Amino acid sequence: MLGLILLLYALNKFFQFMPVPEMRREAVSFYSSLVNTGYIMPVVAVFEILVSLALFSGRYIALAMAVLFPLSLNFVFFHLFLDPPNIIPALLTLGLNVYFLFRYRRAYRELLLPR
Repeated sequence: MLGLILLLYALNKFFQFMPVPEMRREAVSFYSSLVNTGYIMPVVAVFEILVSLALFSGRYIALAMAVLFPLSLNFVFFHLFLDPPNIIPALLTLGLNVYFLFRYRRAYRELLLPR
């Protein structure tokens, strides 16, 4: 499910086949500035596609979840502070991300050891 969500949102960044929901003025201003840079949204989309491919293949899932976490956290913060009515997909993404982080927690053991 997480792979499908990410893939759909990533492809939509390139092909705009899903309508953008109504957003508050502040959210539109911030989102528009990200789109207008010309590079942030395609970079986010590429990471979303790579994570979805890792999920579909069943390989590198621990790495994919580590890469996805800052993105999914920012999705939630964007909606929490700028667009609360549309927060559900972001919460679902973060929730699934945290589930997989917990499920693959043994893969992070070495990273979390103090040196």
